[in-house]
Amino acid sequence: MKQFILTMLDGQNYEISDFEELRQKIMPDAEYLLQYTTETSNDDAELKMLFRNGRTALIYFNTCEGFWYSLSEKADISEIIKKMSFRSLPEELFLPEELAWKIIREFMETGTMSEEIEWLEGNLLKHFMMECPNGEDWQNPDLNALYQAMIVDYKNFWYDNNGETITRYYQGKAAWSKRDFCELIAKADCTDDEMIFLEYFNKEKDFYSLYDDTKLSVPKMSLIGDEYSAGLFLPKESAWLAIKDFLETGKPSEKISWISLEELEKIENACY
Repeated sequence: MKQFILTMLDGQNYEISDFEELRQKIMPDAEYLLQYTTETSNDDAELKMLFRNGRTALIYFNTCEGFWYSLSEKADISEIIKKMSFRSLPEELFLPEELAWKIIREFMETGTMSEEIEWLEGNLLKHFMMECPNGEDWQNPDLNALYQAMIVDYKNFWYDNNGETITRYYQGKAAWSKRDFCELIAKADCTDDEMIFLEYFNKEKDFYSLYDDTKLSVPKMSLIGDEYSAGLFLPKESAWLAIKDFLETGKPSEKISWISLEELEKIENACY
Protein backbone atom coordinates (compact mmCIF):
# COMPACT_ATOMS: atom_id res chain seq x y z
CA MET A 1 0.00 0.00 0.00
CA LYS A 2 1.33 3.43 -1.02
CA GLN A 3 1.27 6.46 1.25
CA PHE A 4 2.09 10.09 0.41
CA ILE A 5 3.10 12.74 2.95
CA LEU A 6 3.40 16.37 1.84
CA THR A 7 5.57 18.68 3.95
CA MET A 8 4.59 22.34 3.63
CA LEU A 9 6.71 25.47 4.07
CA ASP A 10 5.43 25.90 7.62
CA GLY A 11 6.69 22.40 8.49
CA GLN A 12 3.23 20.84 8.74
CA ASN A 13 2.69 17.40 7.22
CA TYR A 14 -0.40 16.32 5.31
CA GLU A 15 -1.32 12.88 4.11
CA ILE A 16 -2.22 13.07 0.41
CA SER A 17 -4.56 10.54 -1.15
CA ASP A 18 -4.01 11.18 -4.86
CA PHE A 19 -2.54 13.45 -7.52
CA GLU A 20 -5.51 15.81 -7.74
CA GLU A 21 -5.44 16.48 -4.01
CA LEU A 22 -1.74 17.26 -4.28
CA ARG A 23 -2.35 19.85 -7.01
CA GLN A 24 -4.94 21.57 -4.84
CA LYS A 25 -2.47 21.87 -1.96
CA ILE A 26 0.36 23.39 -3.98
CA MET A 27 0.74 27.18 -4.05
CA PRO A 28 2.86 29.02 -6.67
CA ASP A 29 6.42 30.15 -5.93
CA ALA A 30 6.91 27.83 -2.96
CA GLU A 31 8.80 24.67 -1.96
CA TYR A 32 7.44 21.29 -0.88
CA LEU A 33 8.67 17.82 -0.04
CA LEU A 34 6.59 14.81 -1.13
CA GLN A 35 7.35 11.51 0.59
CA TYR A 36 6.47 8.20 -1.06
CA THR A 37 6.33 5.18 1.23
CA THR A 38 5.13 1.60 0.91
CA GLU A 39 4.97 -1.39 3.19
CA THR A 40 8.42 -2.29 1.86
CA SER A 41 10.77 0.31 3.31
CA ASN A 42 13.30 -0.19 0.48
CA ASP A 43 10.81 1.53 -1.84
CA ASP A 44 10.77 4.78 0.17
CA ALA A 45 11.61 7.89 -1.84
CA GLU A 46 11.17 11.65 -1.70
CA LEU A 47 10.65 14.36 -4.29
CA LYS A 48 11.48 17.95 -3.44
CA MET A 49 9.48 20.40 -5.57
CA LEU A 50 10.52 24.02 -6.06
CA PHE A 51 8.03 26.18 -7.96
CA ARG A 52 9.38 29.44 -9.45
CA ASN A 53 7.69 31.74 -11.98
CA GLY A 54 5.89 29.00 -13.89
CA ARG A 55 8.82 26.58 -13.81
CA THR A 56 9.62 23.76 -11.40
CA ALA A 57 12.84 22.14 -10.20
CA LEU A 58 12.67 18.58 -8.89
CA ILE A 59 15.13 16.81 -6.60
CA TYR A 60 14.62 13.05 -6.27
CA PHE A 61 15.90 11.21 -3.18
CA ASN A 62 16.10 7.46 -2.70
CA THR A 63 17.37 6.13 0.62
CA CYS A 64 19.23 3.28 -1.07
CA GLU A 65 20.55 4.85 -4.26
CA GLY A 66 21.23 8.59 -3.70
CA PHE A 67 19.67 11.70 -5.19
CA TRP A 68 19.32 13.51 -8.52
CA TYR A 69 18.32 16.92 -9.91
CA SER A 70 15.95 17.39 -12.82
CA LEU A 71 17.64 18.78 -15.95
CA SER A 72 16.17 20.96 -18.67
CA GLU A 73 16.87 20.13 -22.31
CA LYS A 74 19.66 22.69 -22.72
CA ALA A 75 21.50 21.98 -19.48
CA ASP A 76 25.30 22.32 -19.39
CA ILE A 77 26.82 20.72 -16.28
CA SER A 78 29.84 23.04 -16.26
CA GLU A 79 27.53 26.07 -16.33
CA ILE A 80 25.37 24.63 -13.56
CA ILE A 81 28.41 24.23 -11.30
CA LYS A 82 29.42 27.85 -11.92
CA LYS A 83 25.96 29.05 -10.97
CA MET A 84 25.67 27.08 -7.76
CA SER A 85 24.35 29.40 -5.06
CA PHE A 86 22.53 29.25 -1.74
CA ARG A 87 20.29 32.09 -2.90
CA SER A 88 18.80 30.38 -5.94
CA LEU A 89 18.99 27.24 -8.05
CA PRO A 90 20.48 27.42 -11.56
CA GLU A 91 17.82 27.93 -14.21
CA GLU A 92 19.00 24.76 -15.98
CA LEU A 93 17.46 22.66 -13.19
CA PHE A 94 13.96 24.02 -13.77
CA LEU A 95 11.37 22.36 -16.02
CA PRO A 96 8.27 23.82 -17.65
CA GLU A 97 5.58 23.47 -15.00
CA GLU A 98 3.26 21.15 -16.91
CA LEU A 99 6.14 18.81 -17.72
CA ALA A 100 7.09 18.87 -14.05
CA TRP A 101 3.54 17.91 -13.06
CA LYS A 102 3.74 14.97 -15.46
CA ILE A 103 6.95 13.82 -13.73
CA ILE A 104 5.35 14.31 -10.31
CA ARG A 105 2.34 12.20 -11.32
CA GLU A 106 4.65 9.40 -12.48
CA PHE A 107 6.56 9.62 -9.18
CA MET A 108 3.29 9.12 -7.30
CA GLU A 109 2.53 6.08 -9.42
CA THR A 110 5.92 4.37 -9.23
CA GLY A 111 8.10 6.08 -6.61
CA THR A 112 10.92 6.28 -9.17
CA MET A 113 12.55 8.83 -11.46
CA SER A 114 10.82 9.38 -14.76
CA GLU A 115 12.70 8.42 -17.92
CA GLU A 116 11.06 11.27 -19.81
CA ILE A 117 13.68 13.80 -18.66
CA GLU A 118 17.39 13.78 -17.92
CA TRP A 119 18.60 13.75 -14.30
CA LEU A 120 21.88 14.98 -12.86
CA GLU A 121 23.48 12.88 -10.11
CA GLY A 122 23.78 15.08 -7.05
CA ASN A 123 27.28 13.99 -6.07
CA LEU A 124 28.64 15.48 -9.29
CA LEU A 125 27.84 18.96 -8.07
CA LYS A 126 30.18 20.96 -5.89
CA HIS A 127 30.22 24.52 -4.71
CA PHE A 128 32.63 26.67 -2.78
CA MET A 129 32.24 30.11 -1.30
CA MET A 130 35.17 32.27 -0.22
CA GLU A 131 34.91 35.17 2.17
CA CYS A 132 37.74 37.52 1.16
CA PRO A 133 39.78 39.86 3.38
CA ASN A 134 37.75 42.87 2.20
CA GLY A 135 34.48 41.20 3.18
CA GLU A 136 33.36 40.22 -0.34
CA ASP A 137 31.95 36.73 -0.97
CA TRP A 138 33.29 34.94 -4.05
CA GLN A 139 31.32 31.91 -5.26
CA ASN A 140 33.12 29.40 -7.49
CA PRO A 141 35.70 31.89 -8.81
CA ASP A 142 37.96 30.94 -11.69
CA LEU A 143 41.15 29.35 -10.30
CA ASN A 144 43.48 31.28 -12.61
CA ALA A 145 41.91 34.57 -11.54
CA LEU A 146 42.08 33.49 -7.91
CA TYR A 147 45.79 32.66 -8.22
CA GLN A 148 46.44 36.07 -9.74
CA ALA A 149 44.63 37.79 -6.87
CA MET A 150 45.89 35.73 -3.92
CA ILE A 151 49.47 34.99 -4.95
CA VAL A 152 50.64 37.31 -7.74
CA ASP A 153 48.92 40.40 -6.29
CA TYR A 154 49.59 39.17 -2.76
CA LYS A 155 49.70 42.47 -0.88
CA ASN A 156 46.74 44.04 -2.66
CA PHE A 157 44.62 41.00 -1.79
CA TRP A 158 45.73 40.13 1.75
CA TYR A 159 46.37 43.66 3.06
CA ASP A 160 42.86 44.77 2.06
CA ASN A 161 41.39 44.78 5.60
CA ASN A 162 41.98 41.70 7.79
CA GLY A 163 44.31 39.38 5.82
CA GLU A 164 42.08 36.31 6.20
CA THR A 165 39.98 34.16 3.87
CA ILE A 166 37.39 31.59 4.91
CA THR A 167 36.46 29.09 2.21
CA ARG A 168 33.65 26.58 2.57
CA TYR A 169 33.36 23.63 0.21
CA TYR A 170 30.09 21.80 -0.36
CA GLN A 171 29.46 18.76 -2.57
CA GLY A 172 26.49 16.67 -3.59
CA LYS A 173 23.48 16.96 -1.33
CA ALA A 174 25.45 19.34 0.88
CA ALA A 175 25.79 21.70 -2.08
CA TRP A 176 22.36 23.05 -1.20
CA SER A 177 22.90 23.01 2.58
CA LYS A 178 24.58 25.53 4.86
CA ARG A 179 24.98 22.92 7.58
CA ASP A 180 27.22 20.31 5.96
CA PHE A 181 30.59 21.46 4.64
CA CYS A 182 34.35 21.42 5.10
CA GLU A 183 36.28 24.62 5.60
CA LEU A 184 39.75 26.04 4.91
CA ILE A 185 40.88 29.19 6.70
CA ALA A 186 43.90 31.03 5.30
CA LYS A 187 45.74 33.83 7.11
CA ALA A 188 48.64 35.92 5.83
CA ASP A 189 51.53 36.86 8.10
CA CYS A 190 52.24 40.51 8.95
CA THR A 191 55.85 40.53 7.68
CA ASP A 192 57.42 40.82 4.25
CA ASP A 193 57.94 37.04 4.14
CA GLU A 194 54.64 36.64 2.23
CA MET A 195 53.69 33.42 3.99
CA ILE A 196 50.25 31.92 4.60
CA PHE A 197 48.89 29.80 7.46
CA LEU A 198 46.14 27.26 6.70
CA GLU A 199 43.61 25.56 8.95
CA TYR A 200 41.42 22.74 7.60
CA PHE A 201 38.45 21.26 9.37
CA ASN A 202 35.22 19.37 8.85
CA LYS A 203 33.00 17.43 11.25
CA GLU A 204 35.76 14.93 12.03
CA LYS A 205 39.13 16.61 11.46
CA ASP A 206 41.03 19.74 12.45
CA PHE A 207 44.47 20.19 10.88
CA TYR A 208 47.02 22.98 10.56
CA SER A 209 49.52 23.45 7.74
CA LEU A 210 53.07 22.47 8.75
CA TYR A 211 56.21 23.91 7.15
CA ASP A 212 58.98 23.88 9.77
CA ASP A 213 58.57 21.69 12.85
CA THR A 214 61.60 23.32 14.52
CA LYS A 215 59.68 26.61 14.81
CA LEU A 216 56.46 25.43 16.43
CA SER A 217 57.41 27.17 19.68
CA VAL A 218 58.29 30.41 17.88
CA PRO A 219 55.38 32.89 17.68
CA LYS A 220 54.48 34.70 14.47
CA MET A 221 51.76 37.34 14.08
CA SER A 222 49.13 37.17 11.35
CA LEU A 223 47.69 40.25 9.69
CA ILE A 224 44.41 39.77 11.53
CA GLY A 225 46.32 40.11 14.81
CA ASP A 226 46.31 36.47 15.96
CA GLU A 227 49.53 34.75 17.02
CA TYR A 228 50.44 31.32 15.62
CA SER A 229 53.52 29.12 15.57
CA ALA A 230 55.93 30.36 12.89
CA GLY A 231 56.41 26.76 11.68
CA LEU A 232 52.77 26.64 10.55
CA PHE A 233 53.18 29.37 7.91
CA LEU A 234 53.86 28.24 4.33
CA PRO A 235 55.56 30.06 1.46
CA LYS A 236 52.73 31.50 -0.61
CA GLU A 237 53.31 29.20 -3.62
CA SER A 238 53.13 26.11 -1.38
CA ALA A 239 50.01 27.48 0.26
CA TRP A 240 48.43 27.95 -3.17
CA LEU A 241 48.94 24.27 -4.02
CA ALA A 242 46.98 23.31 -0.90
CA ILE A 243 44.28 25.94 -1.52
CA LYS A 244 43.83 24.79 -5.13
CA ASP A 245 43.56 21.13 -4.11
CA PHE A 246 40.97 22.04 -1.47
CA LEU A 247 38.88 23.95 -4.00
CA GLU A 248 38.94 20.95 -6.35
CA THR A 249 38.36 18.15 -3.84
CA GLY A 250 37.29 19.58 -0.47
CA LYS A 251 40.10 17.54 1.13
CA PRO A 252 43.42 18.50 2.78
CA SER A 253 46.12 18.54 0.11
CA GLU A 254 48.79 15.85 0.03
CA LYS A 255 51.24 18.38 -1.47
CA ILE A 256 52.00 19.89 1.94
CA SER A 257 52.40 18.55 5.48
CA TRP A 258 49.72 18.91 8.14
CA ILE A 259 49.69 18.64 11.91
CA SER A 260 46.57 17.81 13.89
CA LEU A 261 45.24 19.96 16.70
CA GLU A 262 45.84 17.09 19.12
CA GLU A 263 49.52 16.86 18.12
CA LEU A 264 49.99 20.61 18.36
CA GLU A 265 48.51 20.73 21.84
CA LYS A 266 51.32 18.43 23.06
CA ILE A 267 54.07 20.82 21.95
CA GLU A 268 55.32 23.20 24.63
CA ASN A 269 54.72 26.89 23.90
CA ALA A 270 53.06 26.13 20.54
CA CYS A 271 50.75 28.89 19.31
CA TYR A 272 47.47 27.98 17.62
